[in-house]
Amino acid sequence: MDAGIRALGRRPRAAPGERRGGAGVLRRGSRLLPHEADGRVQRSRQGEARLQATPAPLGQRSELTERRSASTMTDPGRPSDFFTDGLPTSLPGRSNYREKEDFMRLSKASLLVLLLSACSAQPQPDNAADANQSTAALPANDPGYIAEDPTLAKHVGQPGPVVTLKTIDGKSINLADLYGKQPVYLKLWATYCIPCRAQMPGLNKIYADHGDKIAVVAVNAGVGDDIEKVKQFAREFDLKMPVAIDDGRLGEWIGLQATPVHLVFGRDGRVIFAGHQDGPKLDAAIEQALASKATPGDVATDRLADVATLKPGDAIPPIDLLSPDGKNVALPAGSAPRLRAIYFSATWCEDYVKSTQPEEAAKCRAGREQVDRLAAGNSVEWLGVMTHLWTTPKELTDYQAKLKPRIPLTVDSTGAAFRTFGVKRFPAVAIIDARGRFVKLIEGDPARFAAEISSLGTTR
Repeated sequence: MDAGIRALGRRPRAAPGERRGGAGVLRRGSRLLPHEADGRVQRSRQGEARLQATPAPLGQRSELTERRSASTMTDPGRPSDFFTDGLPTSLPGRSNYREKEDFMRLSKASLLVLLLSACSAQPQPDNAADANQSTAALPANDPGYIAEDPTLAKHVGQPGPVVTLKTIDGKSINLADLYGKQPVYLKLWATYCIPCRAQMPGLNKIYADHGDKIAVVAVNAGVGDDIEKVKQFAREFDLKMPVAIDDGRLGEWIGLQATPVHLVFGRDGRVIFAGHQDGPKLDAAIEQALASKATPGDVATDRLADVATLKPGDAIPPIDLLSPDGKNVALPAGSAPRLRAIYFSATWCEDYVKSTQPEEAAKCRAGREQVDRLAAGNSVEWLGVMTHLWTTPKELTDYQAKLKPRIPLTVDSTGAAFRTFGVKRFPAVAIIDARGRFVKLIEGDPARFAAEISSLGTTR
């Protein structure tokens, strides 16, 4: 199975999406590295602005793209470079920031001199917008570049999903009620995702400019985030549009493997744009959606199945996972001579998340160490399940080789395990009794793991 990619990005000077710079092409049956997926990356003008210590106010830019913050990502590098001292280090936005900032400033100054000296000899573009969107090729590991995910484009032209989004203020947004009447723009994101943070000013600007003409919803991906984290993030970034949390269905429909993801639907309810970048293509898609015609009569849609989250006493359903060697394995189900415990986390949680949420990264490390201690007693049957976001079996293998956990690890390749157990926060432990019935889920507090398991005995 080929290595996948991520759509993370750099620190908020231009603001996990993927391991350094790619767009998150990790798809079932089609896993590509970003440099294999799309070498035609773009650097937006806002991304250039973010290389400066004090970017100009957003309101001073006249065009939509000028007012937007670009998702900027660095190159993923080779898979062998992904881990140092046992933890992921090549996730975009976390290393070489200050060094690259000085280098980029010097490089740009030199480039400006060359451009000024050559401008009289070069023909000027007839169209200013075309000139703004064209960029010179820079090294693939430059933090200003982002590789788009070509697999997301398969959604273009398809009917939109029918799903009801639950907002953080307790309201519901049924997408089916919007299709056929007005355009829709959904942005999927995560609180710890660096390019998601970088793009939030642009999202706010789109809503301020077009929120009365297009339904804009900021949809948290629901992986590693719960409602309190999302509320805090919405306050921090002063999000005025409706903010919802995906229950997993929208992410499954997209085949979500990385954030951010932008989805634009015309008035006919069909997808106009699906991608990670928030540059000129997204701008054009929004303008196209605004100009689209309402569709009389019924609108074709893609109705999504409901998510069935386990309740205490429920039997564990069949769930397929991926082993480190890329083979399908089944989540243990049925009766057993002892308790089972499923450990949920992410291979990148301890390192990448440290840059935006250090307390969450510390919990992930504490959870891993706690589980290792508990597994040493052999009184509970353990299995680790890592989120599929930005994680392939190859990366899981590297993670195991470095950290040498006591428990076997798998990848939740479709997100089904996280959805079924209702996991929102890292780290988490789901306890299954000897009859194969779900007992409880412990999220975000590794200090409780030992006490909760001890209170149940080992053969309950």
